[in-house]
Amino acid sequence: MLTTPTSPVARIARRSIVGTRRWALTALACGVLALAGAAHAAGSPALNQLNTWLGQHHNHQALEKATAWLNLNDRALKQKHLTRYQLQCVRARALLRLSDFSQARDSYLAAARVAPTIPDARQSRAMADLIDHSTGGFYMHRIHQGERLIVKRIGIVPKASRRQAMQALARQEWKTLHPRIIRALGATSLNPTLGILPALRVAVDVQSAANSRSDGSAAAKPGQAPALAAVDSVSTRLATRITAGLTALEATVNNIQRQANGKVRSGRQMMRRGVTPAQRDTLENIRDTCARVQRAIARFTRLFPDFPKDVATLKALTGRAQQVQASAARVH
Repeated sequence: MLTTPTSPVARIARRSIVGTRRWALTALACGVLALAGAAHAAGSPALNQLNTWLGQHHNHQALEKATAWLNLNDRALKQKHLTRYQLQCVRARALLRLSDFSQARDSYLAAARVAPTIPDARQSRAMADLIDHSTGGFYMHRIHQGERLIVKRIGIVPKASRRQAMQALARQEWKTLHPRIIRALGATSLNPTLGILPALRVAVDVQSAANSRSDGSAAAKPGQAPALAAVDSVSTRLATRITAGLTALEATVNNIQRQANGKVRSGRQMMRRGVTPAQRDTLENIRDTCARVQRAIARFTRLFPDFPKDVATLKALTGRAQQVQASAARVH
């Protein structure tokens, strides 16, 4: 498909180049952290014992001990050379093998919240997503061959097939999400863009996990994770729309203020005009819109903390939304 330089597809493609550079820097930094983590793990007899139990399929033992150690305070964990991330990962793996998928999902999400690196957090969230999209330990990969629908069951518990399941999920999620992204970038309203954010978060995580190396580090080919570039496109679109919207709202508030300060004759006296009921409704709508803008920015910030530049750009608009909201409240 041919695209013009201003099309949403072209913008995502251009951002892939920037994403590649960002990916390389992230991979380098996380590689250093991974080496440090490996050295730390090597000096942890407690973690080695847990991994030994998992390797011997003593899943109940590993689960019970990891759960008990999670109740220790930070100082005690440090003395054992353990982190809460490591313990949550052990719990998740043991629970997955024991077919307790709901608890395994919760442990993966808990691991993501305390993960030491961005790839670790994405990998843990991706596992939770894979469990969400699976039934009874199997991801149902749907393949259309002409008019036929073939459903292939891929196990998510064995390591080899789990990777296949993650790759299949990544392809399916992007196939569904990509057209929605294109439509959202071309929409005049913010609602379609805000609506795709949760699915985009899933796509980022599962693509990152599907294309990671066997040691969990960042993928060697950043272009295999187009969702990363899409986050930049979506955040830029949000920032552009919000900026234009706030500018228009600010102009409306200023115009109403000027009219309210105007003079009208009342009998023999000249009095301040004040705000009409219709203008009062308009000002209330402006305040509500500014509140929605702040919630939208907070939503993006909560979903994508691993994109600090995009978060910073949008957060800068929160202050302006608050200013316009306050200005609308002062008009009388």
